[in-house]
Amino acid sequence: QDGLPVPRDCLAFIGGKGPEVPLAEKRALAGMLFRLLEGVPGAEQFIESVGEENLMSLVLSFGSSSFMFIHDAAWNAGLTLGLGLDNPELFRLIYDEKLRPLVALALAEELGAVVIERRERGDITMDVLTLQGPFMLPVTPALAFYDGWLLLTTDAGMAEKVREVALGQSRAVYDNDDYRLVERQLPGVRVSGFASADKLVKLLAMTPGLELPQAVQLLSDRYALVSTGGARSGDIAEGVLLVSTRTY
Repeated sequence: QDGLPVPRDCLAFIGGKGPEVPLAEKRALAGMLFRLLEGVPGAEQFIESVGEENLMSLVLSFGSSSFMFIHDAAWNAGLTLGLGLDNPELFRLIYDEKLRPLVALALAEELGAVVIERRERGDITMDVLTLQGPFMLPVTPALAFYDGWLLLTTDAGMAEKVREVALGQSRAVYDNDDYRLVERQLPGVRVSGFASADKLVKLLAMTPGLELPQAVQLLSDRYALVSTGGARSGDIAEGVLLVSTRTY
């Protein structure tokens, strides 16, 4: 197990902690990104505003650990992405001084009433998108910094959930029944992901404006597609897909 701070009650998860990425590989990746940006409208102005050296530092700040999980947001599926940072202090400095003002300006120009609200929750610092006026956004998208992680989420409350797991105050995904089912079927293999497909289908079926194909609904009514998982053993990646079914 990688010890990632992912809540037990998530509906799907993928992630892991890889070996340290050499600096030369990070620089090569940054060079590729710059070349890709060359053909994007407005990219030149963006690079000039942030600074090429600052953008390079942002790329070099990323580590090799990451996770993504889907959770039940009551009315639909919520998504949280966690990216490990090798140099979180430098990343946050550049974000606060360069990226945050640009994002705030772009939001003000495009959406008008949407603003970035800075919130402090103990050792969590987050920026939450909020809507000015009498209306409310149906989601609370946020960017947060916590314990060397950069968190991007559709639900600001997930940042505190991640902290609870990291501190051992809540149980992690490794105690999830569906995750453990996959793990039992793959003895000796470290599972890097799973999805409670039947629960996801039922949640999506309740999402306003989303109509699932009848075949998908019938399948989830009669069978639980319990888990699918990708796995790896040591440094060798194994393309493992495990699908389990349970009849109700």
